[in-house]
Amino acid sequence: MDKYIIFLPDEILKFKKCFFYFSKYKKFVNKLNKYGITVIYKKDIDNFLSVNKFSNLELTFDYEKKPDLNKLYIYLSGSLYFSDENYSRYRMNLEKELLLLLCGYLGAKQIKIIDNNTENNTQILSSEIDIQNCSENIKFETKKNKDYKNTIKETYSLENKNLLFEKSKEDFENQFYNEINKIDPNLIFYYKICPKLILFVSKRFNLRMLNYSYQLEQEFKNEKIIQVKILLFNYGIGLEYKNHLETNTKYLYDVIFYENNELFFYNKKNEKIEKDIFCKLRNEYDIDKKIMTRDVYKDWGGYPNDIFNEVCNYAIKLGISDKLTKWFESDNNNKNKLMGDCHCFKDETDVKNWFTLHIINF
Repeated sequence: MDKYIIFLPDEILKFKKCFFYFSKYKKFVNKLNKYGITVIYKKDIDNFLSVNKFSNLELTFDYEKKPDLNKLYIYLSGSLYFSDENYSRYRMNLEKELLLLLCGYLGAKQIKIIDNNTENNTQILSSEIDIQNCSENIKFETKKNKDYKNTIKETYSLENKNLLFEKSKEDFENQFYNEINKIDPNLIFYYKICPKLILFVSKRFNLRMLNYSYQLEQEFKNEKIIQVKILLFNYGIGLEYKNHLETNTKYLYDVIFYENNELFFYNKKNEKIEKDIFCKLRNEYDIDKKIMTRDVYKDWGGYPNDIFNEVCNYAIKLGISDKLTKWFESDNNNKNKLMGDCHCFKDETDVKNWFTLHIINF
């Protein structure tokens, strides 16, 4: 993918009929090319979009399907192009979202986020304009600075799914890709080109570090962007860039992770919940009981009906449904007895043991 692209109106092509404008705008386009910027005219946009795709993903420009004219776009990753005004902010947001997702899957306990912003009022002090030779001389001076800081804390539950106990870092990344691909495939492509995130994962997965400080910064000055803005203004295409208020944003993420033994216990529990329907139902039973005793009735005994129904289905699966039915019919209280025992079932093993004790030899 071309790193820098600008889309220009077709009217520039019409100026070639006049020798003066042909010379002037030919130098303009040559100057853009010299800066490493690909020029696409409006009439060629549809063809450009149909030919250029990333892994069958259509290109987007500030998350829009069509780009604006006279605006410099910068390629980030995957199918994502962002305008010069939005590139740094969107890049930082993308990295931030990935970092928070990674923290969750790597067993984060708490994240302290320190948001440090600096407002900078910048001003162009001089600009030599030579249209024929396409030259410019730019200088900047910071006039005013204003700092402010916010602090936010996020806490993660131990019961969240974590991938810390995969066999290798590669297995972890493959599982992580499967999860974030459901959100946005572009997250995968950005992770692969972000060495800071890869280093973060390596330190946590391989070295089992318990705390980590991760800094994100939104840069607010880019020489190439400024050069193009001035060039557009020189040729009467863009707006003059004299005074501009920019915010330089820095985020510091102080991450604290759970101890391995804590995570291992809940990881095994979550694995059982995924594989064992009775573990899943027991977990839902415990959650429901906590809510009911807290919000409705403090002596609430629990609701075992879902577990009871699954026990009956499990009897069908084991081929002992007829024996279970006969056991129910042998005593009117037997069904209530099983319902009462369902309050104690924690997993499939408990149900099998109950069948062995009450049904198999009935």
